[in-house]
Amino acid sequence: MGDDRVSIAMIKAAPPGNRWCEMDVEAGTVLLYGPGAEHTATTTPGLEYVFGSFRLQALEETADRLHLQLLPPAKGVVRALASTPEVHLLTAILGISDNQGTSIESALDDHLDIFHAAVAALSIESPQRVVGAGARIDSRHIVHACIEYAEAIDRAPTLSEMCLVAHVSERRLRQAFTDTFDVPPLRYFRYRSLAQARLTLANRGDSDCTVGEVASDLGFHNFGRFAHHYESTYGELPSETLSTTR
Repeated sequence: MGDDRVSIAMIKAAPPGNRWCEMDVEAGTVLLYGPGAEHTATTTPGLEYVFGSFRLQALEETADRLHLQLLPPAKGVVRALASTPEVHLLTAILGISDNQGTSIESALDDHLDIFHAAVAALSIESPQRVVGAGARIDSRHIVHACIEYAEAIDRAPTLSEMCLVAHVSERRLRQAFTDTFDVPPLRYFRYRSLAQARLTLANRGDSDCTVGEVASDLGFHNFGRFAHHYESTYGELPSETLSTTR
């Protein structure tokens, strides 16, 4: 996040396993990113979100026009916005866009509705959860290296592979994932793989693929354990997900 910009992100849909800036996100979560705030995330298939990016100076100018007292977010801090009518209005306006992200760069007069809603949302004194402040940057780097490696090999990596990629011990690896996502590395990648399996099964239609093939492709070699984890997470067997698409 640039030092002169503020972003507001709304989660529209979130399967289990999604975590942004050290907090679990679900449908309706709204996060405010202050100037210079860092973003760390695990984004599994099925996540839907929208966000608006604003110049802080433009927000301040709009607040002056509306005679409102802007409560600007602290530099480098990410916080979850409380559920208020003002926040609901802002996210409703942002949600109209089909794009995942909207960067508000044009003249204020072209976006008065969005700016008015943003300023109103940031002018309300309400309980807000601060996240992302004081996180260990080195832990994020370790985690991101592991995620990039997993995407490159298209499967969940083993602990030994992650240690080699990140150049850390197993103990440090576990600590990095706990610092960042509050879950150990293998559980994180299990959630990620389960989400991908559900998305694949739900979109197979008339394909001749089997649950076993999908599980194997994602690195689940023990079918019984895969089915158990899948049912525990989604409340149905993988075969039931597949059957509803045919």
